[in-house]
Amino acid sequence: MYYEIDSIYELPTLIFDDERLTVKDKEYDYDKITEMKITHNNFLAMYAILEIQYEGTEINIPFNRGQIRKMKHCVNEFKAMKAKPIRKQERSESGNVYGQIKQLKELLDIGAITQEEFDKKKKELLDL
Repeated sequence: MYYEIDSIYELPTLIFDDERLTVKDKEYDYDKITEMKITHNNFLAMYAILEIQYEGTEINIPFNRGQIRKMKHCVNEFKAMKAKPIRKQERSESGNVYGQIKQLKELLDIGAITQEEFDKKKKELLDL
């Protein structure tokens, strides 16, 4: 995932990449974010707020309301990424590629993932 939410006036650009959200010179790792949602404030018509729970702290990040569609897409991708626990498990393993492929095959066999997902991840693991 890579998205930029463009800045407006004093607001910084927000950058969503594969591992973190970057706002100015602050980085928020996804694995430390437990919640991410968009809130609106009619008083601040030009802005909307990205609310995140980061290491137990609520952080409100104002952003250009004109970018709300793109922001909703980013939030939805974040939630989908968090909903797939296999990815966390694979990252935390000690690098046993064949063990990871075996686990993926077991998931394929029980119908938890599709053949396409299995093939894609296997290619990634084998650097093909």
